[in-house]
Amino acid sequence: PNVILTAEASGIAPALIVAQALNVPMVYAKKYSSDVESPSICRVIPSSGKGDETRLAISTRYIKAGQRVVIVDDFLANGRTAAALIDMARQAGADVLGAGFVVEKRFKHGREHIEELRVPVSTLAQVERLENGRAILTQPKDE
Repeated sequence: PNVILTAEASGIAPALIVAQALNVPMVYAKKYSSDVESPSICRVIPSSGKGDETRLAISTRYIKAGQRVVIVDDFLANGRTAAALIDMARQAGADVLGAGFVVEKRFKHGREHIEELRVPVSTLAQVERLENGRAILTQPKDE
């Protein structure tokens, strides 16, 4: 990849580590902000469980046609944030190589949503379900 793309704010830490390891820049889409440099690409995504919406915006100065992008974020739940980032990168003309997450909530089915967009998904840990307030983990599946 030429660039690692994430969403503000909790995705920045894992994305920065990946970017440093690969020696490529990290770019993040800003949330709740109208001060993104123009021209920009924006998406509004429903917030899970909160009943409101999240606005993501990124200046086209930072994501360009021909770049090879990897999406990195902390959690994969329903996949809406990652799907918005994939769509934004593609609108800019970038090629999305894959998406990586620290933790996947498998019971939220976000992986299926991202794979429908023809983007491979990798995760470090997968929560299969919650039982009595505890996360039941599973071994990552090679899919």
